[in-house]
Amino acid sequence: MQLSERVRRAYDRRRSEGRPLCGNAPLGYRYNKDHSALEPDPETWPIAREIVDRRLRGDSTYSIQKWLLEAYGIRRSGEGINRLCCCEAWRGHLIDNKRRRVLRDRHPALLSEAEYQQILRRIEQNRQLRGKNAGKIYPIPSAGAGLVRCGECGFALTTSTSKGRRYYRCVQHDCPVKQKYVRSETIEAAIQEAIVEAAEGLAEATLAAEMVTSQDPRIVQLEDELKALKPLAHRPAVAAEIEEIEAELCQLKTAPTLAAMGAAERSELVTALAELTSEDWEARSAVERRDLYSELVERVVLRGHEVIEVVLRI
Repeated sequence: MQLSERVRRAYDRRRSEGRPLCGNAPLGYRYNKDHSALEPDPETWPIAREIVDRRLRGDSTYSIQKWLLEAYGIRRSGEGINRLCCCEAWRGHLIDNKRRRVLRDRHPALLSEAEYQQILRRIEQNRQLRGKNAGKIYPIPSAGAGLVRCGECGFALTTSTSKGRRYYRCVQHDCPVKQKYVRSETIEAAIQEAIVEAAEGLAEATLAAEMVTSQDPRIVQLEDELKALKPLAHRPAVAAEIEEIEAELCQLKTAPTLAAMGAAERSELVTALAELTSEDWEARSAVERRDLYSELVERVVLRGHEVIEVVLRI
């Protein structure tokens, strides 16, 4: 059998088993002993997680590039940083390019799905402010974000601008309300009202009192095991076990409760925003309001001239 045939069969077998194929492991990961899966790399996992945290804080790709180069000597382009934050591997998945499918939950995830969606929204916002859109900032994201949808057909509404005002309407051919225009100010008012109602619900439920801050007992157990094994690290078998424990600790210290933490932060934000008056909202810039709506609002559903539903991410 020729070498190329053996390589092809090996790749096909690994695909059928849902295993990584080849190439370098993405930043933050390494291959396990038999290359059957990715696992957290104790050395680069904290670096990769810091990239995510900085992106979520709103740091520019240039500042992240500069930090990576100065602190660790790692060179990445701005687009390369965005690709890392959006790659399937950091969310725990693998890509089978030949069969065009995603193999989900194959290894520990570096970032949660909620964080991934937040980074996507920020990247999309930055792209919308380039070129011909530079300087034309509206509080409600454009149709490309899919935030505002039609209650009849479910499609995202398109936007039009007249005399400095933005309007939304459905343009689907068979939609009965496709000619109905809704002003962006009407949508904003509905979002602000939904925030007030959500804050009242959070106060009644007292979600903040139910947050648990105790450390995961599994982390304590693994740290004790690691401490006991360190004096025997010169033995190959013990060294391999230490590596496995360190990899598991990396995941346990960063992965758990990521989504819960994000939800808690959004709940606190909703409670604070509910106290703002209409004058306070108007005093905020379009950029500030845009960021808040993108962070808190999952979708706004319109039917004709009316806003029939506002769904928040809490």
